[in-house]
Amino acid sequence: MADTGGASGRAGLEDTAGADPVLLTIRDVSRSFGGVLAVNRASAGFAKGQITGIIGPNGAGKSTLLNIVTGSLRADSGQILFDGQSIERWPTYRRARLGIGRTFQLSSEFKRLTLVENLLCGVRLTRGETLRGAVLGPRWWGKVQEGALSRAAEILARFALEEKGNELAGSLSGGERRLVEIGRALMSEPRLLLLDEPLAGVHPRNVGRIIEALRSLRDEGVTLVTCLHEPDAVERACDSVAVMAQGSVIAVGSFDEVRANSSVLGAYLGS
Repeated sequence: MADTGGASGRAGLEDTAGADPVLLTIRDVSRSFGGVLAVNRASAGFAKGQITGIIGPNGAGKSTLLNIVTGSLRADSGQILFDGQSIERWPTYRRARLGIGRTFQLSSEFKRLTLVENLLCGVRLTRGETLRGAVLGPRWWGKVQEGALSRAAEILARFALEEKGNELAGSLSGGERRLVEIGRALMSEPRLLLLDEPLAGVHPRNVGRIIEALRSLRDEGVTLVTCLHEPDAVERACDSVAVMAQGSVIAVGSFDEVRANSSVLGAYLGS
């Protein structure tokens, strides 16, 4: 990942792109709420096939930045490039079709649906949901449904949840619910997966399980950007780290590099 703020930052982005192609770039992105600047000219580049952790104190703008990238919030100014294509004016559904998926800070599974049914909710519009599908019936959409069920079974097996596929999601532990939410996002086969605090409310014994799942996705070519609070989890999970404070990206690099950065220490300690 490379910070792109200012001339030196943009040069850094070009250098990074030469070694690790950049999938997502944000340039001078800002967003305010009632005069409060939540994101302030944030600039960064996110390399393909890496896990990048976004860290920072509460109120730094981390979740707002993810919302801007997915389109659930519109930036007041700035540019968002996905694989070189400008998408800052695109609606959320078009960004999702392009290959951007996400999970949320608060677990959002459907408690009264089974795990399989929860995953199927992540499938993009299928033939059976169209007027033609309603008229033509299973002959038209049956194979598509079979494919979706097969993919759901594969995802559950990946997360060692296949035996609970027909159980209600409301019966799961906090860590298992997080895995179901990640699995639902994977049903759309994203190229970029944004995760907002995927370890929030998870029992410590399940943290390693989720980190292992994220790293396996990275190894298969999915690019991940995740907001995290726990330093140990950041060090274990992330290939690179971006630090936000007061809405801006103030440092980027490896975990050891940002941990030794005086501006990062100041942002956390208030010095």
